[in-house]
Parts: sequence; C-alpha cells; structure tokens
Amino acid sequence: MRGTRVPSKRSLGSFIARNREIIHVDNDRVKGAVDKAKGSLKEAAGNLTGDAKLQAEGKADKAKGTVQNAVGSAKDALRENSK
Repeated sequence: MRGTRVPSKRSLGSFIARNREIIHVDNDRVKGAVDKAKGSLKEAAGNLTGDAKLQAEGKADKAKGTVQNAVGSAKDALRENSK
C-alpha cells in the first residue's frame, strides 16, 4: 500500500485497511468482538465439560461483548456524522 499512512503501534488495533483506504474503528468495537469470541469459547468449553458456571460466564461475556460492540458502533456513527 504505497502512499498509505501507517498508524502508530498504539492505534494499530483500531483500524481496518481496505482498498488503500484506512477505516478507523472504535476500540470498543474491537474489545466487544474479543469479548464475544471469548464468551463463545467459554460457553463451548462449559458445554463440553458440563460446567454450568463456565457456561454462564461465557454467556455473560458474550452479552458484555454485544453491548460493548454496540457502544463502539454508536461512537463510529457519531464520528462519521460529525465529518
């Protein structure tokens, strides 16, 4: 990607590069996606082992990730509308 500005290490996780265009993504969206994935893994592990506590933790992490992702989406929408 010649001519494209490379972000610093600090903001590396907060963008997605598509077709030589940098699209900024709010960190809450990234964290939300990570929490949802972590929750899915915990829930699956709980299902495999029959551990109800681990299943519940997984469901809670997935819900937390969904909310955090929605907050990040709202921030992105506000940022786009303010341009």
